[in-house]
Amino acid sequence: MLDTRDVHRALAASGAVLVTFIGLAHEFVGASLFPTGPAMFGSPILWHGLGVAGVATGLLLLAGTLQVIAVPVGPLSVLLGVIGAVLTVVTAAVLGQFHFFAVSLILSAALVGICHRRAQARETSA
Repeated sequence: MLDTRDVHRALAASGAVLVTFIGLAHEFVGASLFPTGPAMFGSPILWHGLGVAGVATGLLLLAGTLQVIAVPVGPLSVLLGVIGAVLTVVTAAVLGQFHFFAVSLILSAALVGICHRRAQARETSA
């Protein structure tokens, strides 16, 4: 029989991989999809810093979810969800566009946070 703790840990890890992918997409196709993006950030350094931070954060979430290193997965996923929500609203308000990757970041962060918490709860009750 499949342990629900393992299912939740696998879902949280999948969400962390999606966060990493969103960071990679930001780095490699972000400027093509949003040509005004780097200028809105003030410099290409800040623009690329956001992409690299996204990749690093996704990998940290993955390591924390798989318990390779101690990472505050819950608070980090909440922070990512808030960042995604801000980016979604700002992109809609300023550019009048739908930011698919920002909404994906919100959903991925929620998946990580909820499933990681459920996996941890199953561990402490087992």
